[in-house]
Amino acid sequence: MIVLSWNCRGLGNRRAVEVLSELVRKKTPTILFLMETKLTDRQMKPIKTEQGFYCLLAVSCNDRRGGLALLWKEEVTVDTQTYSPNHIDVIVHTQTSPTWRLTGIYGHSVEEHKIETWRLMRHLHARASLPWVCLGDFNELLASDEKNFRNTLLHCGLVDMGFSGYRFTWRNGRPGAGFVEERLDRVVATTDWCEIFPRAKVSHLSVSYSDHVPIMLDMTPPTQPRRRRHKI
Repeated sequence: MIVLSWNCRGLGNRRAVEVLSELVRKKTPTILFLMETKLTDRQMKPIKTEQGFYCLLAVSCNDRRGGLALLWKEEVTVDTQTYSPNHIDVIVHTQTSPTWRLTGIYGHSVEEHKIETWRLMRHLHARASLPWVCLGDFNELLASDEKNFRNTLLHCGLVDMGFSGYRFTWRNGRPGAGFVEERLDRVVATTDWCEIFPRAKVSHLSVSYSDHVPIMLDMTPPTQPRRRRHKI
């Protein structure tokens, strides 16, 4: 099974949808988590159909800002738990693995509101004890000086799953000395989730749209020598 996560920075123009279509065609995700769709739940429905997904849970944008969507194929059963402009939390049932929990996170980008993201994750942690994986745009670095993020992951029993591919997932697009790249998008999981999917790996992909790259969680990669995963 493949889960894709992408801060797509708006699906209101045809070019963005074409890029998404190519991504879905090449990677064939079973579950797709989108952030910053900048669409209402009604506007997301034709995109669900066009991309070939069976079900959709969409959180509408607010004045053309934000907007989340979780789409999935019919080979999985997804039970919605909670959602907000900053998260979608579901329980996933399949015929080939124990039940597990998936949370898509879209972290607050404004510094004084980032603590709300960590409060949300701690609240979600207290709600259920299933094997748990979280992915998305956390809008924060897991650097040694970012104690709130590290402490939240520790409190929730979540560990960074590393990645293969280009190190950074976001760039500001400014020329020259103002150019900045960071790793804001990631996948974190509990130990019991990793035990269910011991071969799961995370890849940073590349697309020609958005300032964020998609991240792919492949839970059943082909048998091959394990490549070294990057951390932090």
